[in-house]
Amino acid sequence: MTPRRASALVLAVLVLGPTYSDKIRAQTPDTSGIQFLRQLDSLRRTNPQEYASFRTLFVTAAQMGLGQLGFGPITFSGVVDSSTVASVRRFERARHLVITGDPFTRATFQRLNADIDRVQKAEHRPSLGFKAFTWDSTWVIAEGPWYMEGEVDDYMVVHVYCDRTGGECRLAWARIGPMPLTGRTLQILTETFQVGRWDDSEVISEPLDYPCTRYLLRINRLQETVVMTRSTLSKGDLCQAMNVGDLVTRLIRPEDWPASGSLDSSRWGLYNLGPAARSALQPKPR
Repeated sequence: MTPRRASALVLAVLVLGPTYSDKIRAQTPDTSGIQFLRQLDSLRRTNPQEYASFRTLFVTAAQMGLGQLGFGPITFSGVVDSSTVASVRRFERARHLVITGDPFTRATFQRLNADIDRVQKAEHRPSLGFKAFTWDSTWVIAEGPWYMEGEVDDYMVVHVYCDRTGGECRLAWARIGPMPLTGRTLQILTETFQVGRWDDSEVISEPLDYPCTRYLLRINRLQETVVMTRSTLSKGDLCQAMNVGDLVTRLIRPEDWPASGSLDSSRWGLYNLGPAARSALQPKPR
């Protein structure tokens, strides 16, 4: 498990200091966390003192992760106590895993690692700014988070400017999302729509056609909405290869972004720690 791809559990180890950090990084080269479990078991036999510190730390991190995911426990003791066992069982039941109550069971450890990693990504998403909407008799300006239905792992912001005199709407959006081979990539996209209708309530564009798809822009003054729809024009071989289909993208408020949910990074604050957890989190001498 490399530092760049480390899960919340591995990140917790860093508080032990550089020496311990180097050891745990060397012991966890895979992203599944299974190598870590093997090394932890080996450490139990070869160095019981270090094993106790690592185990307490990782139990604490698991407790914090379970709490953040909504399974409890309330107190982060660093010990697999009855409340931790109950929390792990609730997690395993919700994820359709074998019920063990043990956070170090292979399948449970892997799934908890993966879930915490997803939560971290959602919490550390780019700032999407605020929604703004201004309407005049001759122009419209709107900007803010730009949500594409079904694509919660893409983070986009949009700026729309419509000029009634010029008869067009210019739309530009920035997108950070997963791309094949390159990982997460920043893209800047622009479109120009010709105005089809402009009245006191709405601006509706003319269709913007591509070989496979058609786009339509609709801006509503009373609702303060901007919606771009995509519909399918062709199902030929090329279009099937592009996996095109109907799609809706809309201007929303930041708090309405589906990936944000009710996540609260303050839950990761080191509060309500038990004695064993506090001891394990103390800096170690170099």
